Amino acid sequence: MRSVILFLWALSLAAPAQAATWHVAGQEANASDRNPGTAKAPWKTIARAAKKVQPGDRVQIATGVYRELVNIETSGLPDRPIRFEAAPAAHVVVTGADEIDHRALARQPGPDGDQIYAVAWTHHWGTHPNNEDGGIFYEISYGLHAHDNVFLGNGFDSLAGSWGGNGAIGLSSSPGCTIERNLMLGNREGFQFREQQRTTPRIGQSRKAAEEPVWNHHETIRNNLIAYNEKWQIGGWFDVPDHRYLPASLRCRWQAEDAARAAAKAPGKHSHGQPTNLSLETLNIKFEHNVYARDPSEGLVLWGATWDRGHRQYTALGPWQAELKIDEGSIETSVIFADPTKLDLRLPADLPAIRMGCYPKGEVPGVVLGIYRPEPRTLNPAP
Repeated sequence: MRSVILFLWALSLAAPAQAATWHVAGQEANASDRNPGTAKAPWKTIARAAKKVQPGDRVQIATGVYRELVNIETSGLPDRPIRFEAAPAAHVVVTGADEIDHRALARQPGPDGDQIYAVAWTHHWGTHPNNEDGGIFYEISYGLHAHDNVFLGNGFDSLAGSWGGNGAIGLSSSPGCTIERNLMLGNREGFQFREQQRTTPRIGQSRKAAEEPVWNHHETIRNNLIAYNEKWQIGGWFDVPDHRYLPASLRCRWQAEDAARAAAKAPGKHSHGQPTNLSLETLNIKFEHNVYARDPSEGLVLWGATWDRGHRQYTALGPWQAELKIDEGSIETSVIFADPTKLDLRLPADLPAIRMGCYPKGEVPGVVLGIYRPEPRTLNPAP
């Protein structure tokens, strides 16, 4: 997934006569970024126009879906704005989502024995700094493997409805995923689950066909460094009336009351054909060998939506591991980065995060990773 950055200066009604009008028509056969950008010889991408525009210029975009990164480096002026606009009667979509060729989908066994469809993913996520809503949010995604990424400062400007999707990595109704060797640093929250009772259609079925229930299960979160996130290092936002996020021994007597209340409030909208008697044991969620670091004001684990009376808040690792029994081999410790203000996220070789392999492998664009040797401290000699 690629981010789309589009800065538009305030519009004015008039533009100097020397201002140019450029044309983008990605779906036309003769469109090319080698063209001069005229109506008869348009460019193929908006990014090409973004490199060319000057104050007062106008870019008209023809109908199409433009999957690209657009970064406008030239600023407009109050009396000479830069305009990016749809051509008359055109329908323009600019998106950071990559299109998956459905012909490449292959059927294979799912984590629960069912059949799912998968396709090879050829992109590297890289670093995700300062996204307003959150880092990466997987929604109804089967068997994804998110690894060796860096997430910095995400989720601080998200709306109230973004709960469970305003951190570094979020899984929503996405079974079989593996989250491995990621650095989640300084976000609103670190790793998150978001769960609501949902269904999804099968590929190739008609709209009238019954949809299949989908929920979080068989996920593994291992060897990640989750550090100094403002609210929680782990947010388990399970908004489900059956309290499936708790072990069977802790699913309280009022779970039936909550399920009945939800069904009465919205009849037929809360079961969605999902299995009954789900519990944390049947979800098979595993946290393994992660390193957590936080300041005293930062929470460790929220487990369950805050408005659900069954939710737990853990301020220490031991009680979370002992009560839920889904985290093995993880530790909580302090972490010292080389210089986070300069995105230098190297670590000393003797830190547990390095020894345990809880650190991205290889290079990640936009940040400095690796090992550094702190300069030895010297004491001033006594006078």
